[in-house]
Amino acid sequence: MSPRTTRSTVELTRALLEHTGFDAHSVNEGREVLDTLATGRYAAVLLDCELPDMDGYEVAREIRRREGDGPRLPIIALTAHAMQGDRERCLQAGMDDYLAKPIRAQVLGDTLQRWTGHPEPIAQPTTVGASLGATA
Repeated sequence: MSPRTTRSTVELTRALLEHTGFDAHSVNEGREVLDTLATGRYAAVLLDCELPDMDGYEVAREIRRREGDGPRLPIIALTAHAMQGDRERCLQAGMDDYLAKPIRAQVLGDTLQRWTGHPEPIAQPTTVGASLGATA
């Protein structure tokens, strides 16, 4: 989670995910993302590029390293960075797509549909792991 990510941002993103038909599991730090993925199954990961312990780029590279030649989990960057070159940096780190904050429900839904193959709305909720968290 970025130091600039607020509790309201996390709650809004979770609400957008639920509206789109996805369940959300949020964690606060990059190592938590990796630990959570090691023990659960997820349709996709929404990954903040700025996390307190590891940045999202490191987390994405580690996810890809652990996957090896196995199935590829879609990783979608969530970032406040919207400068030229930011999207390319995310893709080079192993992320599949890029969403700049503030996130719009339709764009989030379309992006998740494209990467998970689930039509909107989803009859059974599908879990999306997220690196979102809230600071005190």
